Amino acid sequence: LLADHASAPLSQLILPMGKQSDNFTAEMIFRVLGAERRRPGSTATSVEVVQSFLASTAIAEGRVTVVNGSGLFQGNRIAAGDLAHLLAWVYQSPALRDEYVASLAIGGVDGTLENRLRDLPAPRIVRAKTGTLDDAIALSGFVLGRSPGDAMAFSVLVNGARGRQGPARGLCDDIARAIASELWAAR
Repeated sequence: LLADHASAPLSQLILPMGKQSDNFTAEMIFRVLGAERRRPGSTATSVEVVQSFLASTAIAEGRVTVVNGSGLFQGNRIAAGDLAHLLAWVYQSPALRDEYVASLAIGGVDGTLENRLRDLPAPRIVRAKTGTLDDAIALSGFVLGRSPGDAMAFSVLVNGARGRQGPARGLCDDIARAIASELWAAR
């Protein structure tokens, strides 16, 4: 043995991925998934791991197309409803929820949402991951309610946004605001 290195725990590794949209980290974690199942690791094995996980969350086979872990290529496909379902599943899992929610950018506070969603009915209630490609804009995550059971998962995926990324981003934010207004309405 010439060298041995233990990485930081996954809960720490996913922070830059979620808060700063670090696609390199996402791709490397994706590749490790395959290597943990079968060595040497391969993209195909990583895809198998992800598809198996998605099946365990009750997302039907064939509904999601995965070609890489970064999301930078147009081959990855998921419907907003399936992504919201997956987020709700994660939120319902005590072993995943806290660390996953903590990894997401906080509206108006940090990461890719530092300058967005500052006008919410309560501070720190939108936790989400942004996505930007030439032709697509996305915002997916959670609006936290007054109690943990009141949280709502959401996903807005706008395709055909080329040349209109600003309005598409505004639409995503408006939907998150509408959910927040509903969850935080005086009761």
